[in-house]
Amino acid sequence: MNETITNIQNQFISNIHHEFENIKTINPHATRLYIFSSTQKIIEPVLSQIISDALKFLAQWKAHGQPLQTDFKLLFSKFLVFSIDESRVQLSGCSIDTLFKFMQQIEVHYKLTLLNRFLLDFIEQNTLQSILIHEEPDTFKLLKHNNSLVFNHQINTLTDFKHHWLIPFNQSPYYKLNFYE
Repeated sequence: MNETITNIQNQFISNIHHEFENIKTINPHATRLYIFSSTQKIIEPVLSQIISDALKFLAQWKAHGQPLQTDFKLLFSKFLVFSIDESRVQLSGCSIDTLFKFMQQIEVHYKLTLLNRFLLDFIEQNTLQSILIHEEPDTFKLLKHNNSLVFNHQINTLTDFKHHWLIPFNQSPYYKLNFYE
């Protein structure tokens, strides 16, 4: 990896660590994450309203009738990150469904797209950018060819988030996609 990419990666990692240094968790290895990426940058006043809505949601979110130990961060005005410490109470299928229903409500209410799994976020020219991979095959190929830094939203623990969220393209799940070869 060249020095410029390493510096960019370190800058983002530093920001991530700063955001999560005060996260309410007992065991980072038992903390599950859900990452939702917006197709567009979220700006004020919507940004503050989403944070407020998310914190209200988390205050009442339960699994098997027990409150969950949770936290929420909205990173880079784009990524909604929910963390759940499962060392005391495990998430249930119903509690996960509740989270996704909440995200659907946020999408509708604020006219955002947060559940599109074709969205690929990456760093290009020191800037956070996004594409819908099925709509921009040339960009997708270029990212693959250049081994650009991409965000891996499929990670699901706090430990992985801190160390494997921003990774070179060839280490990402997208690398195996061959629909443009």
